[in-house]
Amino acid sequence: MVRNSIFLFLFDTNQNLARHAVTEESIALTATALSALVDVAAIFPSIIRTDLHACILHIFTTILSTAICQDAIVPQSLPIFKRFLGTLVQSPQSETLTQLRSALARFFTILKNAQKRESEASLPCEKNTLLASTILVTSTSRVLAAGDPLLERYINELTECLDNRMTSKVAANCARSILLLPAKSDTETSLKAKLLPRLVLFVSSPPEIEGLDEAISLVISTLATFTTTLKQTELQAAFAVLIPALLAYASREGRDSYQGIAGRLLELAGVSAVAFRVVVASMEPTQKSFLEEVIRSASSGKKEVVARDTGEPTIALKLDFGG
Repeated sequence: MVRNSIFLFLFDTNQNLARHAVTEESIALTATALSALVDVAAIFPSIIRTDLHACILHIFTTILSTAICQDAIVPQSLPIFKRFLGTLVQSPQSETLTQLRSALARFFTILKNAQKRESEASLPCEKNTLLASTILVTSTSRVLAAGDPLLERYINELTECLDNRMTSKVAANCARSILLLPAKSDTETSLKAKLLPRLVLFVSSPPEIEGLDEAISLVISTLATFTTTLKQTELQAAFAVLIPALLAYASREGRDSYQGIAGRLLELAGVSAVAFRVVVASMEPTQKSFLEEVIRSASSGKKEVVARDTGEPTIALKLDFGG
């Protein structure tokens, strides 16, 4: 009976949305109904809870795929969706993993349909679906397997959206959520390992498309922040990849980019002066010279960076990077 009632709610909601404009009252009503469904799911016996979870996931998926819901109802429902996923993984049922994988697969279908650009709602739907997919992956990573092919596909879809100027900013923020996700299991570590080289490539050699500047800046900021989450033993390897990528970006963009890149380089040096010096010392002379040029041209000669590992000022723009 519960299941029938929920599907009746879904049917009525879709029919009303199809016939009438979305009003503030209908938005509030939908949010209240969704929130109530999530709340009630936590108190039912486990024998009923599995079916109830399937119904709620179906409702969220249907809302996500409905054109008229994109502007107001989907943004209202995503925080509720995240809360629902949180309760789902706290006490997973035997079918929870299957249900989550099915929902993620349906999200990919919605994403591909939106990318056909058949209506005005297609672009908002693509962005919302990318956000919903990221919420699902980050909220339920503890129950997803590290080698799940759906996670590989998620990374592929995310990076494809990153390369599109219409969706690049949303994708960059989703990438940030993944890269800064606390690594509590092999799944989070695997996601980061898959995503990190693609983000580095996006910075060092982005597609020749206009309108990606903001997304690239967001990714650069994310990569710099990511280094602060690493262990000291991991920093040298990270710097060996990230520093050349930043220099490649500065070389491509020209002097207007030097100040921002210099700030990021000094930020990295502040995280670990030892790792920074080792990486710079191993550079080719031309690359090392360019590094010094970038920092010199963007500074007044007075800036200091305090290293995390020593607590002492390590760079006063003396540029003694030879080690």
